[in-house]
Amino acid sequence: MARRRMGAHGSINTWTDNRIRMTIRPEPRAFTVEEVAGIIASRYDLISERDFWTEEPEATYQETWQKIMAENLTKKQMMRVLTDIWYIANFEEDTDCSFEIDTNIESHQAMVDFILMKFPKFRPKE
Repeated sequence: MARRRMGAHGSINTWTDNRIRMTIRPEPRAFTVEEVAGIIASRYDLISERDFWTEEPEATYQETWQKIMAENLTKKQMMRVLTDIWYIANFEEDTDCSFEIDTNIESHQAMVDFILMKFPKFRPKE
């Protein structure tokens, strides 16, 4: 496990700019494509939670895709969210700030397809 080498985590060192800093690295986490899609969608409000009290229909694939493209997200922006401890803690504690992705819903499938487009090494579930 490369991230937990002796001396690489929690040690206090003098850096080249003569400032003293402590390196703290969080535990590595592994996410599925659906989990990443849920975190990103909740952060940028790309998919609205369905309100069962109203008669509003679920957003279509095309509407959700246009909303995602209008946000103009880059990999760097998404990685910043995925490494931010606040968003990850909300996801892990299952708070209202995150939600489950259901690929049977068109808007959720659009979000998963966007993540697969931006991160092509992900493999969709078969």
